Amino acid sequence: MSIFEYDEEKHLKSEREIWKQAGILEGKQAGIIEGESRLTKLLQLMMQGNQSENVEKVLADLEYREKLYKEYHL
Repeated sequence: MSIFEYDEEKHLKSEREIWKQAGILEGKQAGIIEGESRLTKLLQLMMQGNQSENVEKVLADLEYREKLYKEYHL
């Protein structure tokens, strides 16, 4: 095989991997934005409901946070 021969299958596999990695990165970024938005909304609702004393617990305790997400329909 000469250096001028084109391996289409190898090229397409490489392109698919590049696009796959780009999609994974895009999905992670969207998930981070969504998670931050969800937490921000929860904290805002807690502050409006005079529950600011529980903010530290929400930040430290995932189970408690998930419970409140369900209660607030977030």
